[in-house]
Amino acid sequence: MKKIIVALVLLIMLAPPLGGNVYNIKNFEENKSRAAIDAYDFLIIAPDNWLDSLQPFVDFKETHGVKTKLVGLSECLKMNGRDDAEKVKYYIKYAYDTWGIKYVLLVGGRKPGFKERWYMPVRYVHNSFGGGFWGEPCFLSDLYFADLYDGNGKFSSWDTNENGIFGEWCNGSVDKNIDLKPDVYVGRWPARSEEEVKIVVEKTIDYEEHAHGSTWARRIVVAAGDTYPEYPTYEGEVTTSEALQYLEGYNVTKLYTSDGTLKGWKDIVREVNKGCGILYLDGHGNPMSWTTHMPNSTEWIPDFKVTRMMYLKNNGMYPICVVGGCHNSQFNVSFSNTFKIYKGMDEWYKYLYKGENSPE
Repeated sequence: MKKIIVALVLLIMLAPPLGGNVYNIKNFEENKSRAAIDAYDFLIIAPDNWLDSLQPFVDFKETHGVKTKLVGLSECLKMNGRDDAEKVKYYIKYAYDTWGIKYVLLVGGRKPGFKERWYMPVRYVHNSFGGGFWGEPCFLSDLYFADLYDGNGKFSSWDTNENGIFGEWCNGSVDKNIDLKPDVYVGRWPARSEEEVKIVVEKTIDYEEHAHGSTWARRIVVAAGDTYPEYPTYEGEVTTSEALQYLEGYNVTKLYTSDGTLKGWKDIVREVNKGCGILYLDGHGNPMSWTTHMPNSTEWIPDFKVTRMMYLKNNGMYPICVVGGCHNSQFNVSFSNTFKIYKGMDEWYKYLYKGENSPE
């Protein structure tokens, strides 16, 4: 009897606490030891019906020594969490703790239509910037999915006051102890269809196979002007020139409004079509266009619009593009916003003026 009691005590001491499965994966094979689970470098999460289109990318990564795990979104949503975004973040944490992943790719953007719905969950954070016409009460942040732990080593919910408002810093209410330090590298392909996924896979593989060692990839094009003409410095030209100090070994093409080499979007298209590895634009932008000012003038140069992308003929020479502009990478936009006049003239005008009716 004593042996039985001792055995029971040991079992109780060694057993995990109730609810101690922090990952809460349903039907997970708990008898697998951590040592028996393969390590991975790269985690890709995508809608289940897009997985086949991503498999060539997984195979390509594997052949280059990058151990890659492809997971359907439905598997992530088996986690416990307050909403789908938190469930995805818990799965990334699980993958980080279990497989040692370093890189994460989220595949999926906004679904077409008037109502905002997503192929891959997003997180809006509420770091308020003023009010009125330019007010932004909340905005998208994929840093949320990368910042897994707070400074104390605990899961970083980004909602420390537990009021359901994430990344909050407004109206006197603050989510404290968010260190904003990414624990993994997170990127997103905000694709809006499986066909877009196939295109991005094809172009990414093409880039990774051919860019290294090519002449065009060692060329950088910068374009800038007088970002804020009310101040004495040509800010965009200063920042791009400073950036070039860190990029040794590149052939540099500068397009500046101050010397007349940048008069409009055609100058940018001409240089990109020659092939470049890096394109750096520093000025003003929204989801529909990018532009900047002539020297000491409020005059805008002819802008580089989405509709002018058709003039790019750089097939097989895809640059890494860095943009200094307010909202060029905003991906919660939709052409359907063009028709939201029913929200009132003021709100409708905001959609149009801010370029948030960019085509899908």
